[in-house]
Amino acid sequence: MIGVIVNFLAIAAGGILGTLLKKGISERMTKIVIHALALCVMYIGISGALKGQNTLVLVISMAAGTVVGELLDLDGTSYKSC
Repeated sequence: MIGVIVNFLAIAAGGILGTLLKKGISERMTKIVIHALALCVMYIGISGALKGQNTLVLVISMAAGTVVGELLDLDGTSYKSC
């Protein structure tokens, strides 16, 4: 039961934070993070046999790495809509 409550609070806090910060995040950054998270979802779906090993770490790492890489323009190109 405590897991359900923690999950609810995390989703509510994330939703409120996202609503408040939406104006400060560019559309470009939003699309890139969504693409990275889509890759995570595909990975989790395809490898259903993960058995709960660090899936959350994967999702957070992909999102954070995408944002940092894009802010630093590591690939030397600006993102264009796919």
